Amino acid sequence: MFDAVLFDMDGVLIDSEPVHELVTIEALQAHALPIPNDAEWLSIFLGRPDRDGLHDWFALHGISAAVEPVMANKLERFEARFAELVRAFEDGQWLARELHAAGVPLALVTGARRVEADLVLRHFALGDVFAATVSADDVTVGKPDPEPYLLGAALLGVGAEDCVVIEDSVAGLTSATSAGARAIIVDRLGVPGRFSPHVPVLQFDVVVRDRLLGCWSSRQG
Repeated sequence: MFDAVLFDMDGVLIDSEPVHELVTIEALQAHALPIPNDAEWLSIFLGRPDRDGLHDWFALHGISAAVEPVMANKLERFEARFAELVRAFEDGQWLARELHAAGVPLALVTGARRVEADLVLRHFALGDVFAATVSADDVTVGKPDPEPYLLGAALLGVGAEDCVVIEDSVAGLTSATSAGARAIIVDRLGVPGRFSPHVPVLQFDVVVRDRLLGCWSSRQG
């Protein structure tokens, strides 16, 4: 049983991770900085705020420059390519709308910048679905730290231990469980073993919806 559901955004509601990787690499190249390979992207950047991933990337390579110019360059590129390249994950958006229609309190908890989150909510008409939003600009440290999900739960007036988190990344799963929440993980990359011992779902479907609404109804009763 639970009191609220907290949704990740990139990889759950929108198919945007390849775009984030593309424009981050372009921004790094524009500043003549090292480029991550696929394994490095997965372990250092995926599911984390740009600020945190870039700090770790710079530290790994002994780079003393500020990350903010790269972040600004990446954000400009992401906004310019958004309409062209970012698509909905229909199952994730469907699940959010179904839970909202049933009266379940929802919060969006993303490692994206506030401007990116607002762009997604506006473009996909999701603004009314979420009662609260947490972005990378609202926390001191992002996922895998528990702070984002602790804040998301607090904004809904509940404890994180009384929330279910919807996630797609290892960093997000770690953040959720460290906050005391339970998590439903979707595997978008076809690599389910990375979540072990948690078993991911392949998509959000009526089984996931009915499971959640059944637990929600029991709590309300």
